[in-house]
Amino acid sequence: QVVISVGVTPVNETLINGGRTLLIDVTGSADLGCYDIDISGSVPGIGDATCKVATLAGDTNDDQLVSSLDRAQLKAGSGKPASANPRIDVNSDGSVTSLDRALGKAKSGNSVTCP
Repeated sequence: QVVISVGVTPVNETLINGGRTLLIDVTGSADLGCYDIDISGSVPGIGDATCKVATLAGDTNDDQLVSSLDRAQLKAGSGKPASANPRIDVNSDGSVTSLDRALGKAKSGNSVTCP
């Protein structure tokens, strides 16, 4: 069982990539947020099981800044299913469309850092 700091509720967790990646679907996360996640109950035999995760809508390349690099990635992924790269489905509707591109553009310049 995944435990996340206040305000966020995990609704689904799945081990992917041969058990090397834990994908967690959540509700209640806010843009520009920073959360502590404890995954010790989800991944057997893991050592340090607590990590910090930042939420930043439009940051498709995970560099903690929404920039032209993210917009380029959104443009390249437009028309593809979200399963090809879930990070570029900014509005989480299952596909990458002009709506995702517009959201990414609107968030341009935002950044977040977890302490």
